Amino acid sequence: MYTDEELKDLSIRVLHKLDQKFSFKEAEVYIQSLSHMMGGTEYRTPKVFQSINREGCAIRFFKDDRLYFACFPLKSVLSDIDKINTIVSFPIDSPKFEFPEIKISQDEIDKIYDKRIAAMNEEEIYSLSYSLNDLEDKMKDIILDGSIRFSLERKIIANSTQSIAFEKSTWSDISLRALYRGFDLISSSEKHLTSRQIPSSVSSIVEDLVQEAIQRSTMDENRINTDVPVIFSPMALSQIFSFTIIPHLKLGHAGKLAEQDFSSDFNLIDDGTVPGLPNSTAFDDEGISQSRTIIIRNGSFQ
Repeated sequence: MYTDEELKDLSIRVLHKLDQKFSFKEAEVYIQSLSHMMGGTEYRTPKVFQSINREGCAIRFFKDDRLYFACFPLKSVLSDIDKINTIVSFPIDSPKFEFPEIKISQDEIDKIYDKRIAAMNEEEIYSLSYSLNDLEDKMKDIILDGSIRFSLERKIIANSTQSIAFEKSTWSDISLRALYRGFDLISSSEKHLTSRQIPSSVSSIVEDLVQEAIQRSTMDENRINTDVPVIFSPMALSQIFSFTIIPHLKLGHAGKLAEQDFSSDFNLIDDGTVPGLPNSTAFDDEGISQSRTIIIRNGSFQ
């Protein structure tokens, strides 16, 4: 992941190269970086932490009284812009104009984003997400499954007035389900929360969710407490079918699932999108999607 200063410096370097190599006197560089970090717990499935980073650079400039646009992957933009004249989009006839001067102080920048995520590393975010599992262990007859996702978006604009605008924003997306096995039924309760603020703890959210699930089971005081087995978590089951992997049953062992042998090149491809988030990136087609998944065993990274 790029730091704030690296993104600002790169925008100026791209702008200077456009001026020196192509003599673009009216040009604007727009850089966007979008990062998603997700962790959580799924019933009877491995604990997983995932980090996805996407970056891109868009350029617009005037040439022969026409306005041109081009998009590049951020990592290779300094070398790729050598071919900008051959890959630009269809030009737009437009009268020449001066790009507006951008002025914003550091004090103003500090007010437009939540600072906590800027200082959080992957281990800290994973610890916050993994607290779901710790809470579940302490609650009898309660099953928790769901995820917590944190996002960080940064935008930088540099134009021919030699000015820079910088914006940084965050949000968190919490999706949880609590299943309670009590009396003669299984009750569930769900909570979905999207906020610009990052919670310092998920304990209060989970406690409210669990109490709601328990109340649904205790509305009738005359119910008799019986043991009702939980076969499978609904959310975990939906995860399995989302990958369209349907296990076959071995003949003679109808009660067991067969082992699956996949080829060495078997892979699940991530298209770079993250459902459920206000994904405002401008580089869905031209940008780079880099994702990695870390398997968690016994509460530690592998």
